[in-house]
Amino acid sequence: MQTAYLVYGPVGAGKSTYARTLAADRNAIRFAIDEWMQTLFGDDRPAAMDLAWAMARDLRWQRTLQRNQDKGETYTFEVTPAMFEAMENYFERPGAQELCSTTVISGETANG
Repeated sequence: MQTAYLVYGPVGAGKSTYARTLAADRNAIRFAIDEWMQTLFGDDRPAAMDLAWAMARDLRWQRTLQRNQDKGETYTFEVTPAMFEAMENYFERPGAQELCSTTVISGETANG
């Protein structure tokens, strides 16, 4: 039986870093929405877009700023303050039913 892993969380929580490590450890294929969206729509995206869960919001924002600056392996596109704010409003904590058969990775585990 094959296993699919869904890694989700708010902007700057460490999803990309964790997913890369998980894929490498499991010799798995990694699908990343940011990379797909950048490849498909990046050229058409306007230069300026008007768009407290796993970690404190301020920490996630600082990590996002650092990723924007470093442009390392988990960087796909710049996340602006407006984009960060917009995504904060869309993200919902999963409910008990959704979490019944999941493994929750804490911020400390995902980052360290």
